[in-house]
Amino acid sequence: DNFEFRIRNLPYPLSTYDVKVTDDGKITIRTSNKKYFKKISLPDMDRLNIKLNQNDLKISHANNTLLICYKKSPAILQHEQTVFSKLRSLPPAGSGDGPGDCSQQ
Repeated sequence: DNFEFRIRNLPYPLSTYDVKVTDDGKITIRTSNKKYFKKISLPDMDRLNIKLNQNDLKISHANNTLLICYKKSPAILQHEQTVFSKLRSLPPAGSGDGPGDCSQQ
């Protein structure tokens, strides 16, 4: 699984883009022609205090869209599984005798 970012309307070839992981824990995108600059943060990684690694970063370009993929760490995948299992154990909204339960008259 990956974190995936799509940035549209970037017509330059792939060789124009410099995508790096910075020391402050963000992904920085810049072009060699100085036409585009962007910093992207990954709140899930920040929340678990996991440092970003340049080797987990993959980029591609097609149809004027820059695609940036960052591989999820095993700690993130484990955290997602824990959250999803807790959500599955909750009763669905509207089931029961709560204020959302409307009876026909």
